[in-house]
Amino acid sequence: MKKIFTNSFKIQAVEKALNRNDSTT
Repeated sequence: MKKIFTNSFKIQAVEKALNRNDSTT
């Protein structure tokens, strides 16, 4: 369960970074 939580957290961070890139573009 801890692994899944960390994975989802990592995905959230990646999505946030992608969203920031889209906003900058």
